[in-house]
Amino acid sequence: MHTPDASLAVTLATFLFLVRRAGLTLADPAVESACAAFDAGGAPVETLGNALVTAVQARLSGARVEDVVAALRALLGDDHVHTDLGAGADRAARATAIRRAHFGNHVPWLAVIIDRQPDGEVARHWVLVESFDEAARVMDPNPWDDKDENRTIDLGDFMVQWELAGCASVRVA
Repeated sequence: MHTPDASLAVTLATFLFLVRRAGLTLADPAVESACAAFDAGGAPVETLGNALVTAVQARLSGARVEDVVAALRALLGDDHVHTDLGAGADRAARATAIRRAHFGNHVPWLAVIIDRQPDGEVARHWVLVESFDEAARVMDPNPWDDKDENRTIDLGDFMVQWELAGCASVRVA
């Protein structure tokens, strides 16, 4: 099984952009500046996206869940970063916790799932979960490129993929 997640920095950059748009301040000047550049415009989207991904990549010490959580806590503060969605005693409790946390919060949350990659291998990777109701809607990790990567995953399938990956998650509150 692969372990590297080539899209991790892109996924986190998109997450941080959305979190900043929702009103949270980013502690790192380079990431903050790269996000602000999107709002200002004036450069090609690809250039702005690459600058943001590079700034986020510089904050990551590795690709483990602990590395991602540490980077997000450094950027957003301990009070805003929560990793509790996978703590339920069973699937129903975890699903309830997700719905409760997501209600009224329009910022996607991050989850690690096991998924088949384009090369046929199975790997863990981070996804942005945009909604979680009758299905899990996973948003495009890079909404600024020309590839549409939005997808809907049956709720049972999503829960299995997430549970197999260890139920790792990050949400902001």
